Amino acid sequence: MWYWGAHGRDYAGDVIFVGGDPKSVRAPGLPRAPSSLRDALEMAKDTVGSSPSITYFHAPPITIADVT
Repeated sequence: MWYWGAHGRDYAGDVIFVGGDPKSVRAPGLPRAPSSLRDALEMAKDTVGSSPSITYFHAPPITIADVT
């Protein structure tokens, strides 16, 4: 299902998986935050700054987050 997000990745500054199977996340070479969204935001500070606003919609498997 990697191709579902391929087009969106063209427009994203960073893609960081939260949780997930470490072996599966390593396959496309993307970074992984081990346990929380807070960890992922810490990893993305260079892209989103220290106080980002977040839009989150939880409806797997298709989701989109707009972080500015």
